[in-house]
Amino acid sequence: MNTSMNRKELLEKLRNSANSLDRLATPDTPSELLNFRPSLEDAWTIQEHLIHILDSEMSLFLRIRQAVAEPGLEVRTGSSLENWKQKFDHSEQSAEDSIEAFKRIHSIAYKLLKGFEERDWSEFFVQHPKRGKQTLDDIAGIVAEHIDFHLELIERNEKLWRESKGQ
Repeated sequence: MNTSMNRKELLEKLRNSANSLDRLATPDTPSELLNFRPSLEDAWTIQEHLIHILDSEMSLFLRIRQAVAEPGLEVRTGSSLENWKQKFDHSEQSAEDSIEAFKRIHSIAYKLLKGFEERDWSEFFVQHPKRGKQTLDDIAGIVAEHIDFHLELIERNEKLWRESKGQ
């Protein structure tokens, strides 16, 4: 579990993070902003971040369910992120739809996690091929940190886009 947060704080952070992307899910959000790629090595567009957040949320949701249904199951990890970007044209996917889908899956995962008993948090786990045993605490911590990481990059992109427009 993320040692800087207790479980109550972690669940609160997860609950609040579901709405963190709402400001981008409006028809007023310029597609130019969503598809702006900063002139930085390996930079993603906001659109790519949004799709990746959704993909990751689906994967981690499944991991939670696997931990409960089949404790100790060895899980498969995703392939190269670049492969996913190449195979799917993220610029053609709707930011609004991605955010809505993320919020729905995130809400279900949050409610599921919130309902677990204390013992469940350590009894239910999966085996990750690289990280080893991942308990529900570990998985929930990954979700929270992952969203924060991408939010920082999205905010960076917004700032750089506004600067490029002289705003």
